[in-house]
Amino acid sequence: GDGRRQDYERWARNVGGVGGAVAIEKARHDLSIDVYITDLTGNPAGQELATSVRTKLEDKRRALHDLQVLPANVYPVTIAVKLALRPDAEIEKVKDQITTQIKTYLKGRSQIVYQQIGALFFVDGVIDFTGYTLNGAELNLTVPADSVSTLTMAVTT
Repeated sequence: GDGRRQDYERWARNVGGVGGAVAIEKARHDLSIDVYITDLTGNPAGQELATSVRTKLEDKRRALHDLQVLPANVYPVTIAVKLALRPDAEIEKVKDQITTQIKTYLKGRSQIVYQQIGALFFVDGVIDFTGYTLNGAELNLTVPADSVSTLTMAVTT
């Protein structure tokens, strides 16, 4: 590669411990490349990992590129919902299943679609749901390019 955005992303992802990488060109000036990385669990990378990636990318970096490697920023996603459950449903089990499905849906996604998440509430034991909000509203969300989403669930019955 010739040191374009995709190359920096690939090079960063090839470093052990890196889960995801997004490179943003020209954010600071014409020759800047900022690479935002996550760890293998999808959380913002620690400073140690960011430094290690920066060191490994140094010899691949185009001479004039001003390279920074940074932990990804966190974009909080808060979901509130009131569930109507079957009498035999276990609320903790239901919450765990829904949370797992939503986390899978959110991973690596920049567009979070309100309606699509609504469909994920229907796990075994759920009859219906009401009062569902995504970050306090009934709207789609866009995760900034330099960020990873983190989920907070507020489930009531």
